[in-house]
Amino acid sequence: MAQWVLADKTTTRLKRAGVDSLFPLKKGMDLWEDAKVLAESEGMEWKRHVIPKPKPPAPPPNRPEAVLLREETRQKTLKRKKEMNDPPPPKHTIEHIEYLWIGPSKVWETCDVPVCVLLIKNHYADGRILDWALASTREFKDPLNMWKSYLMRTAVEENHRQEKCFWDMTGFRSTSFSLVVNRIVFVELAYSLIQIFLRKIGRNELNGKTRQRLLDALLPQNSKIILYYKHRFGLFERYEYQEHLLTLREGARRKVLGKTRQLRRAQLQPPDLPWRLQ
Repeated sequence: MAQWVLADKTTTRLKRAGVDSLFPLKKGMDLWEDAKVLAESEGMEWKRHVIPKPKPPAPPPNRPEAVLLREETRQKTLKRKKEMNDPPPPKHTIEHIEYLWIGPSKVWETCDVPVCVLLIKNHYADGRILDWALASTREFKDPLNMWKSYLMRTAVEENHRQEKCFWDMTGFRSTSFSLVVNRIVFVELAYSLIQIFLRKIGRNELNGKTRQRLLDALLPQNSKIILYYKHRFGLFERYEYQEHLLTLREGARRKVLGKTRQLRRAQLQPPDLPWRLQ
């Protein structure tokens, strides 16, 4: 009871600040028990929702033929390994859920703000049923969206872990409070922009990767040499470019050598900027 009173005070402060709360209820709490009694007394009807099987991600468009063949072979290997492995135990496999929505109410003595309750029953493959409940200060148009929103909790917690452990959040170089705040803000901003970028390019599977793994997957790893000539260009690997140079005729080879030496000297010299008054 004391825990609920403390949580209710926090929820009230957040609601007044314009922030809604979504949290699970513990067994034995007055809010959960009263919701169950209210549902039984009014004869409310439970709704059923079947858990859909996850769909495989759509393949990227315009894949080369060689990549398609490799991916087809890889999928066959994965399917064969999956058939060889034991299926997940029935006690961990949820087949469907039943839920019952109780609209916002302030009938509970300790509630200063209206609270919605969603009673849920998890039906597992082995016949076991698990009762639990969610509460929120937000009124969802579709009660099932409350359950779907709560399922995002694990992904949010994983994002927080990635930020704290792999994004150098605490690598402060100064004891100045303003610089510490500045670093935290820019790290959070960079992480948020990366998440938006991954969502736009359809690479959500990289969300759980560490910062270094993420950059390795996004940044190109191969070195390319680009040659431009008369509004056209060509991409060459380093050894391919070296082979072309070594097979040039003597006259063309001397021209390339002279141009290369000229470019190297230009890189070593300071830029020729016009003189300005100080």
